[in-house]
Amino acid sequence: MKVRLNPHEVAPEATKAIAAFEAQVRARHLESGLLGYVVRLADRRSTVAGAVALGFVAAVLAVVVFLWNQLGDVQISTAGWVAMTLGALVTVTLGIGLMALVFISNRRGYDEPGRVRVELPFHGEETAR
Repeated sequence: MKVRLNPHEVAPEATKAIAAFEAQVRARHLESGLLGYVVRLADRRSTVAGAVALGFVAAVLAVVVFLWNQLGDVQISTAGWVAMTLGALVTVTLGIGLMALVFISNRRGYDEPGRVRVELPFHGEETAR
């Protein structure tokens, strides 16, 4: 039988420290100290990363709109719209399915490195090669 220990039950003083930290982070009362610096830096990095991502999305949309307008008087048939929609749906579904498999395999431990069992010879034995 495998017994799982809850770290909060093992060390109650650690539970209080973790709860205090979580309360500080939630309340954002971190004006000074290293912890405050780390939290503010993470907030800035997240904001910058989000702004950069939105900038890329806006740039791609601008290029798509520009190229679409350059096509002129080109019509897409109903079959073309259906094919484009189905292609987009299949692509998104495939991406979601593959990412789900990545998370599932990680949680079940399939991503751990393999272990090779090496048996060493007893003293005086020769190894077969």
